[in-house]
Amino acid sequence: MSETKTISCYAPAKIMLAGEYAVVDGGPAILMAVDRAAVATLHRKTQYLSPFLLSAQRTIAQEFGQASQEVHNARRVSVCTDSFRHKGTKIGLGSSAAATVAAIGISITPADATVNQALVHRLAAKAHGDAQAKMGARGSGADIACASLGGVRLFQARSTRASDATPNHAGEEHQSSEGTQTTACQLPSDLHLVFPWTQKAAATAPMVRAVQEFKSRAENEYLQLAEAISAEAIALAFREYDDAGVVEKTLLHFSYYVGKYKARKSGGSFWSLDEYLNISRKE
Repeated sequence: MSETKTISCYAPAKIMLAGEYAVVDGGPAILMAVDRAAVATLHRKTQYLSPFLLSAQRTIAQEFGQASQEVHNARRVSVCTDSFRHKGTKIGLGSSAAATVAAIGISITPADATVNQALVHRLAAKAHGDAQAKMGARGSGADIACASLGGVRLFQARSTRASDATPNHAGEEHQSSEGTQTTACQLPSDLHLVFPWTQKAAATAPMVRAVQEFKSRAENEYLQLAEAISAEAIALAFREYDDAGVVEKTLLHFSYYVGKYKARKSGGSFWSLDEYLNISRKE
């Protein structure tokens, strides 16, 4: 009896540190890959495919052709995301994004070859976004970027200024064909993060749709809230300050945006960012 080699592809879970929902409208976000993973496996026979994996298969067919080996592989993929759940309930680590990335990675990568992360990122962003759109709302693609590229990432769907995605502590910069921009960042070495869980699962597409419906009803209030929660504060902190001061400066930037939001809501005025930082330094 000959041995059968099992081929697997892994894509990490993600946690969004800042910028959630505002990132859908082009705001920057900071995401971090964590030590849980979607595991894709190739089988001999055709497998049941979820809406996201079906979308992955369609995207691969558009890229390589319907009769390609890559499409043949995509039909035989299964993905395990058990580590993204607690007692059967999703805990918000981007399971559909990681599953899409892992499925595409294993489908288009020949055995013993190195995964083309940039190509996987581009195809997965389209496949995942198309599947989300059919469910009611297309996401930003931030979770796909993190699952494809790993590490800590500054992400922006469309940059309004060239400096928006160029922090001092950047590693490589990655620009996808869909107009998203991601840059590798570093967290302070002495920063310890703890993540509470609400004990409730939530699907991305309905949540994004609800936020967009709120925007259509009350655009001014939405924009103020989006500004308040935007990860621009984190982006500025990473870009302008050393690791020793990043946490303090991050808090200062967040307090500035929250103060600015409150002032606008009450009809008052507020300092500029530079004025606010100067005042804070003097105190």
